[in-house]
Order: sequence, then structure tokens, then C-alpha cells
Amino acid sequence: GPSPRPGAYLVLDPTQRPCASGELYGVHLPYEGLVLKRAYIDMQTQNLALRSENPAHPEVFLPLEGHEAHIVGRVAWILQRM
Repeated sequence: GPSPRPGAYLVLDPTQRPCASGELYGVHLPYEGLVLKRAYIDMQTQNLALRSENPAHPEVFLPLEGHEAHIVGRVAWILQRM
């Protein structure tokens, strides 16, 4: 999906909390607060890999089991200037 730019308005769908691979989510992380991350499921390690759209930010990993507690919701739509 599209990536939001600075100043964009986002709507998060809180009913979409178990993550689907490749989708963009609002995630509450300790010491960071609410951040946007793209989720990727790694069945081998049983982790959820969370990647920023900015490659300068490191990947964050959460255990697949119980990850929903950190997920605020999937980005349902983005309103931004073209």
C-alpha cells in the first residue's frame, strides 16, 4: 500500500489487530510510543518483524504470540496532499 508522508492524516482500524504480512500498522512500542510499522510474519522464528518505511530505523521484533497487545490497528486509509 501507499506510504504516508509527513502531515498525512491516518485512520487506524482497531478491529484489524492480528497482523497480516506486508500491511501497515500503528504499533505502541515501549520508549517510542505510537509508531507506524510495516509488519512481516516470520514463521521460522515465530516473530513479527516490524519495519519502518525509513530504512535508517532498525527493525523491531515481537513474539508472534501475544503481539496483538502492541498493535493499535491497521492503517485503513491515508489522507494527504498529492
